[in-house]
Amino acid sequence: MNRTVSDIYGGNYLSAAMVKSEKLEGKSLTIKSTAVETIREREKILLSFNETGKEMLLNKTNAQLLSHAFGEDYGQWVGKRLMLKLTRRMFQGSLVDAIEVVPQ
Repeated sequence: MNRTVSDIYGGNYLSAAMVKSEKLEGKSLTIKSTAVETIREREKILLSFNETGKEMLLNKTNAQLLSHAFGEDYGQWVGKRLMLKLTRRMFQGSLVDAIEVVPQ
């Protein structure tokens, strides 16, 4: 079985490349759990899903989109559904592939 660099270094967090390769774009996902993870001294909301073993760290934009749709208490998001959409966003001065959440 051939392995890729992404298999070795990809980690457990969803990236735009993983969403594309695992054909998750447009697929309805159910939030299984929420948690807070500290990454580079910043807290971020971490989502896990029933439909995939990958987890997603939310950037501020995605957290706000879900907060607007599902409420400020991210602990209450469990059981809610969303879709993942691939897009492009500015990050540190460069346009990069990104994931946008679409609440359902």
